[in-house]
Amino acid sequence: MPSTTTPRKPPPPPPPPPTTATATAPTTAPAPAPASSSPQATITTTPITLLWAHELRRESLELAARLAAAERTIAALTAQLQDVRAQVHRVSALQQAEVKEMDRRVQRAEDLVRGEVATGVGCLRRGRGRVLLLVLRLRGRVGVWIVVVVVVVEKVKVKVKEKGRGGMGGMESVVVRW
Repeated sequence: MPSTTTPRKPPPPPPPPPTTATATAPTTAPAPAPASSSPQATITTTPITLLWAHELRRESLELAARLAAAERTIAALTAQLQDVRAQVHRVSALQQAEVKEMDRRVQRAEDLVRGEVATGVGCLRRGRGRVLLLVLRLRGRVGVWIVVVVVVVEKVKVKVKEKGRGGMGGMESVVVRW
């Protein structure tokens, strides 16, 4: 069954946002017609168009406020990001400085240890040389004493054979001379 209602025309498109002169004092007179004299180009001020204009202005102000808040947030976040980058740079520089300082300390400790080891080795070498010298001197003295003992023993044997006795018979004088 066909519809008995007649289709309605859609409402006219909303007019452009009003300027400050039109926002403060609504006009009731129609705006001058543009150069083309088509019937759709004429704008009439009706309560509906004024309502639409008011609504668009309200939404425009709200969007402008939200945009300004978003811009402030972006500026604050950008400043925070720059602060974080600066802090990261400072921390990185401090860490690099600490690493260099630790390398320097380790190198100095290694140098000290190497010096002490070299000194110890030198002392050991000198000490070893001194010990060897003492050993050689003692060997020489011991060798002399061995020769003395051997000579004394030989003289004792000779005296014992001369005397023909098995005792010390007169050996006291031989031992005392040496």
